[in-house]
Amino acid sequence: MLSENSLPESETRKPSRGSLRSVLAWAAPALVLLAIFFLLDIPVIRSDGLAYYAWLHSIVHDRDISLDNEYRMLEEVNIYQLSIVPATGKVSTPFPFGSAILWIPFYRLGLWVGQTDWYALRIAPAVDLAAYLRLQGADFWAGLALTVGTNLMALASVYLAMDIARRHVSLLAASLAAISVFLGTPMIYYSTIEPTMSHVPAVFCITLVYWLFFRFGIYHRSEDRERPGIWLLIGLALGLATMVRWQLLLSGIPLGIVLLYQNRWRSLATFCLGVALLAWTIPWSWYHMFGKPLVVPANVDRPWAFLVGPQNLLKVWFSSRHGLFNWSPIVALGMLGALFACQRHPQTAFVLLGAFLVQSLISASVADWWAGWSFGMRRMVELYPLYVMGLALAWERIARPETFQPGRTSRIGKAVYSSAVGLSVVWSLFLFIVYASVSIHQGEGTSGEAVALLMQGDASVLLTIASRFKAWYGCLAWSAPPPWR
Repeated sequence: MLSENSLPESETRKPSRGSLRSVLAWAAPALVLLAIFFLLDIPVIRSDGLAYYAWLHSIVHDRDISLDNEYRMLEEVNIYQLSIVPATGKVSTPFPFGSAILWIPFYRLGLWVGQTDWYALRIAPAVDLAAYLRLQGADFWAGLALTVGTNLMALASVYLAMDIARRHVSLLAASLAAISVFLGTPMIYYSTIEPTMSHVPAVFCITLVYWLFFRFGIYHRSEDRERPGIWLLIGLALGLATMVRWQLLLSGIPLGIVLLYQNRWRSLATFCLGVALLAWTIPWSWYHMFGKPLVVPANVDRPWAFLVGPQNLLKVWFSSRHGLFNWSPIVALGMLGALFACQRHPQTAFVLLGAFLVQSLISASVADWWAGWSFGMRRMVELYPLYVMGLALAWERIARPETFQPGRTSRIGKAVYSSAVGLSVVWSLFLFIVYASVSIHQGEGTSGEAVALLMQGDASVLLTIASRFKAWYGCLAWSAPPPWR
């Protein structure tokens, strides 16, 4: 039986072959993701990203959280991101500032690069700077800096998730699982096409939470000594995640329940302390903007018009309009792995299934359960590391000798599951191509419409999609921004 900190014997039996596989496994995520970033990145601040940029600009340049200057600066591009609260007269936004905090080092680097002669002589002449300024209210280098920051956070998340998964499967299998979930969920879209949304920074924070938990915080035996220092770090990571997307605070519930069940009171106390040390800034910012520390920022005056209770759960999971399992079936395979683990790894299974259920209920409790203009169920992408872990647990179960009879039956089981993962990725990438090319409506389009578009068999549709990708996406298209906001 494999322990959570051991690797399969197959990797030690043949050192030369194992070494080659290890190098390939470690290199594959970087090679795949860097190629994707080169081919798809758009360094444009748009959509919700304008609000996060406003926070970033205020924190770096004004050294405060007043958005008055940014409201005037972004007046020509502001649609819904910033508004004035009649009761307080303050400029407000429903979007928190955690992403801005994470982007600060990249923004400062971009600020420095934007002032160099190299930028003025090499980059500026090759880019339509005026067009970028009109589109986003900021210089080209600002969008590029945030995009690079998001790319690096996505890459770090993939490696952290891979490290979690390799406790249960071979390094190569963990690498493939991490890459597959990246390609088979909205993470690929929000790492490249809309990199200034908060989803990838949130993925990074939550992945850090679960990496710390599975690597150092989980207790396997009742006599294990408590690790309050580790749990302080886990709490700080969750507090940072809360600053990025406040609903992620509830992802800590399963972790707290595990500690309660084990009577780990010191660990629970330091965990809560770590969360509170950072999460308090959310109600503080709400009080500054809205005059109340506890509000529903999306609808301050009528919160229950936005929070409607978890009545949309089945739609969140199965709807053809951005439904999680419909647009990202690889998630269902990951959750199947969590169910498989209930007997052998009960703590792990509880944390995975508990966090998934909590975030599903939150997403099902809002009026716009489809998440507006969204590629897939974007509000669930933050659980990326848990989906990777689920795939690893499923593969561990299938690879166990007692699951199938040795020989042909075992090979068939592995082949079926591998094929299901591969087909899930292909399906999600198909929807990605159709959605990113704006071939279906980005707010109301369904997966059925995407299939109908393909079934037309019209070559002109394919040519249009190809021409849009060539003109809009990737480093070779940065000379001008896409013709939409």
